[in-house]
Amino acid sequence: MCVMSRTESLAAEFERVSRELVEYVSGLDRDQWLTPGVNSPIMTLGDEDENRPVGTIAHHVAMGYGRSAQGIATLVAGGQLTAPQAGATARHAAEHPEPDQAETIALLRKSGAAVAAAIRGLTEEQLDIETNTFVGQTTVAGLIERAVIFHPVWHLTSIRATLEPAEQPA
Repeated sequence: MCVMSRTESLAAEFERVSRELVEYVSGLDRDQWLTPGVNSPIMTLGDEDENRPVGTIAHHVAMGYGRSAQGIATLVAGGQLTAPQAGATARHAAEHPEPDQAETIALLRKSGAAVAAAIRGLTEEQLDIETNTFVGQTTVAGLIERAVIFHPVWHLTSIRATLEPAEQPA
C-alpha cells in the first residue's frame, strides 16, 4: 500500500478544491457570472452580503493563487507574510467588475497549477517551519491548510449560496 506524503496530500487536496471551483464556474451562464454574491454559509466577514459579482469572486480567488504560491516560497526562505491590505478586496472588485469568464477560468487553472507545484516542491521539514502569519502562529503546512486550501472552499460556498439558495419554508 502506497502512503501519500504530506506534501502530496496537501497538493492533492488543493487541486481537488480548485478543480471543483473551476468545474462549477465553467458551467455558469453570463447572468449567473454577473449575479451579485451573498456571504458564504461557512464564514462571514462583516455583516453585509458579499455583493461582488460571482465572476469577480472567482477572479479574486485566481489572483489569490498567485499570492499563495509566492507566500509559500517567502515562508520557506525565512520571510514573513503580512495580512492582506485593508480595502484590497474592494479595490479588486472595482478594478474587475466584469472579468472575462474564459480568461478567469484559464487563470484559475494556470495559477492553481503553480500553487500545487509549490506545495509539491516542499520537503517535510519545510512543512514544519514555524511562522507567524496573518492566520496567527502556525507552520507552513498549517498555513496551506487554513488559508491556501480554505480560500477557494470559502468562496465556492459563497458562489453556491448565491446561485443555489436554500429552499425557503412556505
